[in-house]
Amino acid sequence: MENKKLYWKMLLIAIVLGMLIIGCETGTPSRENMDPKTLIIQNMPANIFTLGADGFMIGIFPVGTTNEQAENFIGIIAGADEQTPGWSFAGTDPVTLTLPLYNIVNDNRWTGNGTFDIFAILGSGPGTRYFKATSVNINSAVTHIPWGNAIEIFQ
Repeated sequence: MENKKLYWKMLLIAIVLGMLIIGCETGTPSRENMDPKTLIIQNMPANIFTLGADGFMIGIFPVGTTNEQAENFIGIIAGADEQTPGWSFAGTDPVTLTLPLYNIVNDNRWTGNGTFDIFAILGSGPGTRYFKATSVNINSAVTHIPWGNAIEIFQ
């Protein structure tokens, strides 16, 4: 009977030690948030929001992207448009947009991190308007951007 108790105690100690060893981290843990990213654009005036009724595109670009590059989608990393699954808006004036970001290349949710330029194209045809936000640091799953950070670059 004593041998059985000793056997179970040793087995329990071996299991605990094994769990400790398996649970140890090796190397440097990643500090980057690899969650899918979503932009929340806050306080967009209704008259600007309605410009996107015929279509819109919000693009994530490398810092330093010129207006002309953005207009031609050169260097675009990720984005959202009126066909993006899960986008939504709330409010009437001002409006808040929730935009899940997707990779341009493969239509998977975008999980990138860093500082980026954000461009918005609202409308289509001759009435299209282009806006640029100040560079934004995107490191968490949800990034809030006040519309006040955006300026119209050309129409």
